[in-house]
Parts: sequence; structure tokens; C-alpha cells
Amino acid sequence: MLNALKKISRRPFVVKAGDRLKIRGLLRSTYRFCFAPQRGRHTISVCGRQARFHVYSNRGVEVLNSLGGEREMIEYLMGKLNPGDCFYDIGAATGLYTVFLAQVVGEKGMGVAFEPELDPYERLRENLKLNHLCNVQPFPVALGEREETATLMVGDVAGAARIVNAGDGNGAPLRVESVKVVQGDRFIESRSLPLPRAVKIDVEGQEYSVLRGLKHTLTQPYCQVVGCEIRPQFLPKSVVPEDVLALLRSMGFSEIRVHSRAGDLHACAEKSPGRFFET
Repeated sequence: MLNALKKISRRPFVVKAGDRLKIRGLLRSTYRFCFAPQRGRHTISVCGRQARFHVYSNRGVEVLNSLGGEREMIEYLMGKLNPGDCFYDIGAATGLYTVFLAQVVGEKGMGVAFEPELDPYERLRENLKLNHLCNVQPFPVALGEREETATLMVGDVAGAARIVNAGDGNGAPLRVESVKVVQGDRFIESRSLPLPRAVKIDVEGQEYSVLRGLKHTLTQPYCQVVGCEIRPQFLPKSVVPEDVLALLRSMGFSEIRVHSRAGDLHACAEKSPGRFFET
């Protein structure tokens, strides 16, 4: 039943009608309260901090308990931020990283979250509200090298969507959304966003493009840490994982630790201590 409701809710005419009538959030909250485990709310803990998330199924509870395999990266970034800092969460999905990092930087700090897929973006905002976090500014856009409109292939789970070309999918029908891509540096300047001390990137193969679009931002001394997931199977044909790491090094991130996770790579990149900007 849940899968059927999800499919219906993602149909374009339902999305548009729901947005006009302002009822999509109400429908989700009603479903959670009536059918989801624990009345649709689940609490998890990382590094001694607790956060609540809306859930829709027992599977969702299991994913949260395991942190989706992201515990090491979440703990790493939490350990690099201080109260009053700013962080960017690029590819925020429903806010797993955002919620915990926002707690670390506190009321005097700020988080900026980018999530282009419609459903996860709405759930991100709901999870921020659930945790009473007012220090995060979410944007429903993707970051890249240039401004354009792109096709986003919707995944089966939040955070699995990726930008695709017309020939992707081998002829199989795709569930897609049209998303706005903005050039990172230009968008940050136009919105007068603060520079981040730490940046998390999880964009399903668009890592190289995102980094190139943020070159000015990431080379600033204040920006000290990047946590980047690299998906080799989704990178453009002309790009290999070493190109992503070389680009980070060119921006001053001379200390990079990489570990593998189920075929993907997690890169924890820092600037050398002498280049850190202390607040």
C-alpha cells in the first residue's frame, strides 16, 4: 500500500495539484500518524547528540539506525565544526547530515542545504521543523559548473536520485524530474551566503562539476574541510576518481584520506594546519 501511495504522490499532476492546494504535507503527516511505526517519528543518536526524523516504514527505521552507512563521515564532519561555524550540505536528501551538523554549529552558526529532488526537499524541511532548527537555509536546486535545467532520475530511496543525460537508462522507462542547476560560486554571491568552514558533497556522480562550480568558495582560507562521496560508476566518461581528488588538491586540500564503501569512495579532505583560518 505504501509503495502504491508513493508512486501516486510522485505523479506530476498529483504533485502540482497538491502544491496548489497545500495538502501534500497534510497527507504525509496523516499517513505517518495512522500507518507508520512509532507514529512516524524515530530518534537516533550520533556523538552524544539526538535527532528525530519522520519515518514511513520499518525499513526507514532500519536505515536510520544504520545511518545508511554514513556514520564515519557524519562523525568526521561533526568533529570538524564548532559553534558559530557555517556548513554546506550539498545533496542533503532528507537531512540526515544537516540536522546533526546544525546542532553542532548552534544558533549562532548556519547551515545551507541543497536538495533538488522535490520529495526529499519537502521531507528535509519537515525534519528541520521537527528538530526545531531555525539555523538552516534550504534551497531546492542542484549545484554545478553552469546554470541550466537538467533531468533528475528519481531513485527508489531518498538520496539516490541523479542527473542523467537523454541516453541514460538503456531504453528503460525512467521516473524523472526537471531540476534547476546553479553555478555554485555565483549562487552563493547572489544570495550573500556566508562562507562554509566545512562542506559535505553527495551528488551521485556530479562531484567534479560541483567542485568546479565552487572553486572560488573552496579556495578561501576559511573553508577548511570537504567530505565528498565519489561514485565512480556515475562519473562522466571523461572523469575518474583521481580527477576529483586532484581538483581538491588544487584548491589547497593537501591532506586527503580516502576509504572505500561498497564500491564508492569517501574522501575526507582538509587543508594543512598552516592554512587553517582560526576564528
